[in-house]
Amino acid sequence: MRRFFIKGRYEPGDVCRVCGGEAHHIAHVLRMRPGDEVLLCGDGGAEYTARLESVEQEVAARIVSVCRDETEQPCRITLYQGIPKGDKLEEVCKRCTEIGVDAFVPVKCTRSVSKWQEKDTEHKLERLRRTVLSACKQCGGSVPASVSGPVSVREAAEAEHGLKLAAYEKESALSIMSAVHGSEADDIAIFIGPEGGISQQEMELLVQNGWISVSLGKRILRTENAGFAAAALVLAALGRI
Repeated sequence: MRRFFIKGRYEPGDVCRVCGGEAHHIAHVLRMRPGDEVLLCGDGGAEYTARLESVEQEVAARIVSVCRDETEQPCRITLYQGIPKGDKLEEVCKRCTEIGVDAFVPVKCTRSVSKWQEKDTEHKLERLRRTVLSACKQCGGSVPASVSGPVSVREAAEAEHGLKLAAYEKESALSIMSAVHGSEADDIAIFIGPEGGISQQEMELLVQNGWISVSLGKRILRTENAGFAAAALVLAALGRI
């Protein structure tokens, strides 16, 4: 059954409106018709089976049943990713959405080769959001990850989270899974540097603001792979994989 995203919460019998790109996809790309059934994902991870009633000026669907209604959300994971070259950030967002990351924040690091111009920022973020939405549909997710930023390293360092973990290639004493084990934090942040990694000055700033230096293992991973590996290890430590 095709999956689409909506705003709000509903009960069986309610009629909801599907808007924006999702409505365009239903009406003009898939050319669905009244009577077709779809899976709608609303606020809070709720999922609904719905039957299309109108696919003309607007797309309207009547809720048939509630498939899932999650009121208690699991631990939230935010990935602070040093901006990499080319389209690597899109690949990071796609892979990490599939594994279960909830939010992405691009970070302007000292060693970031790619420098975002202010005039291009909104276009780049919108592209990333489309990538996340597509990946969320593909993997059967109910809530697309958010994409915000870009921010400076200082802004990332000062962000509030229950547990803040910075993957540092010079760290050997503490693994990321050890740092997560025993933590009761419901909001975990992961910081990944760009090509070239996190500079010593940036690492000192992060540690001063409560970030914990952690290792992802003996091998040094490419920046486009490190975020996925870190998220997978955190989720494994939390028992979610």
